[in-house]
Amino acid sequence: MDKKVIKLLCFSLIFTVFLPVGIFLIIFGASKSSILLTIGIILTVLGFYGCPIVWIKFGEMKVYQNVCNQIIKNNIQSIDELASIYGKKSEEMLKNVQYLIAQGYLMGFEIVDGKYIVPKDKKVLSKNELLEKEGHIKTGVCLGCGAPIEMIGNAKPKCPYCGRRYDQKQ
Repeated sequence: MDKKVIKLLCFSLIFTVFLPVGIFLIIFGASKSSILLTIGIILTVLGFYGCPIVWIKFGEMKVYQNVCNQIIKNNIQSIDELASIYGKKSEEMLKNVQYLIAQGYLMGFEIVDGKYIVPKDKKVLSKNELLEKEGHIKTGVCLGCGAPIEMIGNAKPKCPYCGRRYDQKQ
């Protein structure tokens, strides 16, 4: 990805120069040479229309590069956390990460439950471990039979052994 970002930066700078050079060649070529005039018109059009397009693409790739760095170097695994860092909605960030994986920029990663980005080779990171890491899983004890109960979020779980509903206020 780094090479692609550098390449886009170079193209952006080149297209930025096309506009003033093209205008100069139009002015100079109008009185001297029709070839210079034609080249000037082509450079002006490329600079005028191409420059914003290439700069926008460069900006998009730079954001994608930063997202990859957050995931790989800073070990951020939550789509919601990435979304909050970049001021985007979770659904939009999920699409961005899916794009990065599909394009091969995030090799060796997969999305779990549409919420977490985990390395494929690290089997130790399960859904429950990720939820527990973020403080979304709590444990309790069933008052009916004494069995341990896992609570995800604010849900009121049912004991898998005796069927009694667990109220977190108990």
